[in-house]
Parts: sequence; structure tokens; C-alpha cells
Amino acid sequence: MEERKSRRPKDNALKQQRLWAYQPIHTLKSTVIVLSVSGTLFFIFGIVLYVEADQVKEYSERYDNHIGCNGTWDKPATCEIEIDIDDRMENPVYIYYQLYNFYQNYRLYVKSRSYVQLRGDSMTSTEHAKCSPIKKVKDLDLKRDVSWKNTPLSESQDANPCGLVAKSVFNDTYALYYSENTTRINISEKDIAWKSDRDYMFKRTSDYEDSEWIDVEDEHFIVWMRNAPMPTFRKLWGIIKQDLESGVYRLQIKDNYDVSRWSGEKHIVFSTANSLGGKNYFLGLVFLSAGGMCVVAIIFFCGMSMFSKKKVIDPAHLKWK
Repeated sequence: MEERKSRRPKDNALKQQRLWAYQPIHTLKSTVIVLSVSGTLFFIFGIVLYVEADQVKEYSERYDNHIGCNGTWDKPATCEIEIDIDDRMENPVYIYYQLYNFYQNYRLYVKSRSYVQLRGDSMTSTEHAKCSPIKKVKDLDLKRDVSWKNTPLSESQDANPCGLVAKSVFNDTYALYYSENTTRINISEKDIAWKSDRDYMFKRTSDYEDSEWIDVEDEHFIVWMRNAPMPTFRKLWGIIKQDLESGVYRLQIKDNYDVSRWSGEKHIVFSTANSLGGKNYFLGLVFLSAGGMCVVAIIFFCGMSMFSKKKVIDPAHLKWK
């Protein structure tokens, strides 16, 4: 009879589970020390992050409710609002537009685009179907009869770029002036999109002069095409590379973007930045909250030790057989 092969693991420390191991015993003293050190670190990081965020200067103004700021794509309007800056803002000053009640994360909206087309490559019929329901120029419903190069467009030709995300691109423009004179402040519109997007993700097609209704290499378009996860979001529009002294400024707006159809709002935001970004207290508050939880835990364990009838765990109480 054939001898059965043993299934016993090899006789070594790993497979026979004889490796050295250490299992700490959590006493009140060790628990308090760990929580104290952790809480102190949380408080330090939280205070630093909160102070950093508090040093960021930010000014925001809603403008879609101002008189004259009610333009549409085919009937643009020009209006002016005043921006009152209380404190001097050191360069660079970032200009954002902020939209409310716009759901860029809706599934059908997110999927309605062609990455192949946006990279400048030719589309197959299957790829073109991804742009539904905006597949043809007539679907754009923007009264666009010429390309951005002023070449006539036919309603029956493929929309380039196609899809809902491209069609809904934000297209208000801004010009900033000192209030007391007509000197215009330069707003740079370069390097506002991610470098990876500019270099690899958005390229003109070979026939762009005859087909593109908007320039896909325009950085405002590229910024818009990166979908926001929440219904209230802001996107970078430009950068002021000079200090802004305190005072009142005039912002001239060419209003093309209608938000009244979905009860939305449009805001303009001026902000400086720190090493972690804009004015956001969230991360600092998270660390401070974690530090507070450590303090509560210390009080809880000390209270349990004082009022509990059970003895505190101590290695001296252990008996070894």
C-alpha cells in the first residue's frame, strides 16, 4: 500500500508559528501617555493648519443678481460690479468663478464626452455614441454657424468637441480696473489648467479650423472639462501677478452664461494662497477635533480607573503556569 504523503508543514519557525512576538499590555499609564502624545501632535498640526488658512485673504461677490448681469450665449450682456478689498493682497492673487447648484457629477453628464476626440484623434461610430445627446452641431443649440476660426459649420456635421460637458462650458469673461481711474489690471489666463491636461489630454484635431466650434486647447475650456464632485464649486479663471492694494475695484463682466434656468448663482472670488492651497479651515478643524477626542478619552479612562471596582491591569497580577 502506498504511503500517504504527510501534510505536516515544514519544521521551521515561520510555518510552525514559533516566531518571536510581543503583545503589549495596555495599562492606564501607557494609555494616557499614548493619548497625551497623540493629542498634543494633533493640536499642534491643527493650530498650524488653522492659522495658515486664516492668513489667506479672500473676497467673494455674487454678480448674477446685479442689474445688467443677465446675458446668455447668443445675447451677451456687459455689466460692472465693485469689489471692496479691505486688506492688501500680495501676489499672486487667484481669480475664481464659483457656481452654485450645478451638478457636474451627474452620471449621464460625466459620461457625455469623448476622450479620443479631445486628444485630437479620429473617432469611431462607437466612440462618437459616447457623446450622446450632443453629437451634431445642431444639438449644441447655441446658434453657432461658424467655427472659432470663423469657418462655416453645417448643422449635420459632428460636433467638435461633442458632449454635454463641452456644450455647457462656462464662458463669462472679466476685466479688472482701479476704481479711481481707467487703468486696467492685467489678469494672466495662462497656466491655469493642469500641465498634464495641457500637454496630453487636450489637442486640436487635424481639421480643427473647419470643425471646432470652440478651441479645445483654450485653458478655460480645459479647466471646465475637469468635473467637480459637488454642486457648489469654484474653478480658476486667471492669476493677477501683482499686489492689490486695499480699496475699491471695478470688475467689468461680459456676461454670457445663464444660470437662471436651474436657479443657480455666479460668484467671483479673489483669493491669495498658502502652501496648502486656498482658505480652507476643514483640515485644521479635523486635527483639532482629533486632539479634543484624545482629551475626552484620557478623562474617560481616568474616570473609569477611579470609580471602577475592578483593579487596574498590571503585569504583576499575571500568573504564569
